[in-house]
Amino acid sequence: ILLMPIGLAASAWTRVARPVVSQIWASRQRDALIKFIKQSFFSIQLLIISYVFMLWISFPWLVQYVLSEKYLNIDDLVLLWGLYFSVFCSRLLATVAVAGTGDFKTLFYQGLISLIALLVVTVVLIPFLKAAGTIVALIVVEFLGLMYYIFFRWPTLRKKFEEVPLDLV
Repeated sequence: ILLMPIGLAASAWTRVARPVVSQIWASRQRDALIKFIKQSFFSIQLLIISYVFMLWISFPWLVQYVLSEKYLNIDDLVLLWGLYFSVFCSRLLATVAVAGTGDFKTLFYQGLISLIALLVVTVVLIPFLKAAGTIVALIVVEFLGLMYYIFFRWPTLRKKFEEVPLDLV
């Protein structure tokens, strides 16, 4: 529950970003698209790092006055969740960029592959890492999804972006 503001901020960002990315894509302003993606990335990461750091610093106080003693030793899990949200929001940014281009088939296949990878990685990691294994599995799958977009999808979209003549827009 304490990390929910990050998820809400990411969700709100997607509602704003999708139409912006679609407009930039339609107007063929490659530099504006790259600038928007970079600004979004750094803004979201700064928000996540700041929030998780403040949460981690205040965690002893939260355990003493808000939570109970049973949460005393989970501060490492808070950091893992922070890492998860950092990777998740990076992958979400890539997903929004791809969705803005209208390439929904890629989104479907990436989601399907991520689901299968999550099942496999979770089964492998939970017996060894217990609760942390679940979070690490999520991080691994989100990271794989991000790498898919960066190394396989983005180069194809860049080529597609450059091939369409401006007078068709």
